[in-house]
Amino acid sequence: GYVEWRDGFNAENIPSSLLDNSFHIESGDITPTVSNHQVHEFDCPVTIRIFLKGFLDPVSAIDNAYTNVETVYAELLLPSNRLGSTVKDVVPTSVSVSPLTLQNDNAVLVEINFNTKTFMAF
Repeated sequence: GYVEWRDGFNAENIPSSLLDNSFHIESGDITPTVSNHQVHEFDCPVTIRIFLKGFLDPVSAIDNAYTNVETVYAELLLPSNRLGSTVKDVVPTSVSVSPLTLQNDNAVLVEINFNTKTFMAF
């Protein structure tokens, strides 16, 4: 039920028409870690941002934000989704819930951070 905001670099310029139940994915710097001549392991931080409207009840939006975090965790941390042939693990690192902007404290921004471990054979 989410809509992806597909701006490559700027998650803050999301239009108000897409503000409720939309998400943005950002990948960080990919870092090589170990290799054994053919298989190389890479770490990549990933941030998922979820945008929610609070309308006139920001407290309910915050509660809804944590429900959304549980939903994302339930999906991404399923072994069948995180222990595949290329992606070897998805490790949650942090969650933050904040107002979208100081001028718009009725809209909630949820940031869910992960570290992914990927193996690639060359």
